Amino acid sequence: MVEKMNAYATSLSDHYFTNVIAQGVGRVGSLLASFGVYIVVARIGGTEVFGQYSYILAFSAVIAVFADFGMTPILAKDIAQVKDSSPEQYWGNYLTLRFIFNIFTVALAAIAVFFFKKNLFLPLLLCALFMPVASARFFEPVFQVFRRPILSSYSSLIYATVYFVLTLIVISWTKDVSAIVISFIAANTLYVISAYIFASGLLKPDFTIKRDTMAGIVKLAMPLGVSSIFAMINGRIAIFMLGEMSSDYSIAMYNAAYRFVDIAALMAAFFVSPFIPVLAEKALKDPSSLKDSAVKIMELIAILIVPAAVICPVVSGQVVTFLFGPKFIESALMLNVLSWMAVIIFYSLFASAVTLSIGVVFFAYWTTVFAVILGILLNYLWIPGFGAQGSAYAALVCELFLAGSTIFYIVKHIGNVFRLDRWLKIILANLTLWFLLYGPLKDINLFFRIGTAVGVYGAMIIIFDLFPRDVWQMLVSYVRRKR
Repeated sequence: MVEKMNAYATSLSDHYFTNVIAQGVGRVGSLLASFGVYIVVARIGGTEVFGQYSYILAFSAVIAVFADFGMTPILAKDIAQVKDSSPEQYWGNYLTLRFIFNIFTVALAAIAVFFFKKNLFLPLLLCALFMPVASARFFEPVFQVFRRPILSSYSSLIYATVYFVLTLIVISWTKDVSAIVISFIAANTLYVISAYIFASGLLKPDFTIKRDTMAGIVKLAMPLGVSSIFAMINGRIAIFMLGEMSSDYSIAMYNAAYRFVDIAALMAAFFVSPFIPVLAEKALKDPSSLKDSAVKIMELIAILIVPAAVICPVVSGQVVTFLFGPKFIESALMLNVLSWMAVIIFYSLFASAVTLSIGVVFFAYWTTVFAVILGILLNYLWIPGFGAQGSAYAALVCELFLAGSTIFYIVKHIGNVFRLDRWLKIILANLTLWFLLYGPLKDINLFFRIGTAVGVYGAMIIIFDLFPRDVWQMLVSYVRRKR
């Protein structure tokens, strides 16, 4: 029995890390291309064009989440459980359901365009008509479950190359945001076409309609869809409200800082997404290990990610100026706040993956709705007095609420996932890091100060034995087996 459990754990870890590495290539490429586009638009287009483009991308992100409606994580969960029975039928019904949601989303988005900024009507309309199809990023679970995760990298790299090169050509020729949006849509469309071709080589869809299959997808996706829509609105509400209550300049300052939050979200998704099928299998076959995994991974996130937010104020000004130019220096103030939001996002996504694996998702109905109401209220109160900085604080408060409520339901259903003694040591290590950065050493050379602080922090992690040994052993074992 023990040997079987060890073999099962080895299979899970191999499966997870293989997918992380394979999908990571494409995701890093997409991340670099997207960030490169932001830098190009900011430096060549200036603050006004960057602010307008940021507003349009916020609108398109909301459209995309309407079209998805929580169905991508459902696919990740279900395809792992039906892969040995009738995956073709499930896949065909899933694609049909997404097509139906796309039609509905196009109609809804086309109407919504009339209620947004009039001077951006054309690019917003283009997003409304094409983004539901062009933003279909749901193929990775199929590549993962059928053990060809590298195919997701191929599609992502096609998208990344076309997006960056086409945008660079277009903005060098014209600063018309409509033309830049067309580049964005074209790159996403090529991704969908290539990903569908790759997926069809692994799994041929059977489009025989099965109402019970569709009903099952919708039933489980409904709370996730509602929560994802409100979560996306919550993440973008500041941009829309800054557009109405402030200026394109404020949008540019806020969104330049928020780009780093998006990077963190992509990194978190890179970390969490391949874990969803693994957690689903654990919940089904080995539920006793689910809590242990949650405990250790939440500690690991704190050990690896929290120091980045502690260090951020030391380097934020230099980083923002280097990437976006001196006109964007004000966004460093927002970045100092949003860096903590980036940390919380790791917990939000991982906690959501855990609750999904145990089928506890219905609480998302009220938490995300409340977060949007809270975000609107805080932005309304804080934008007049604090501008984009007020929006940054509002975003942090809302993300804390979302992560905290999700973790509450984890504790409620699988037990306490916090080991007090270890968390006190993690807090002490980070306080020491902060003291070395902002205390008596604050006037010495920047690189020496950061190097000293990080070195002491790392030593404390080792002395306190905080890094999970079994996680490290799993990593080493995996690398050795793959040599």
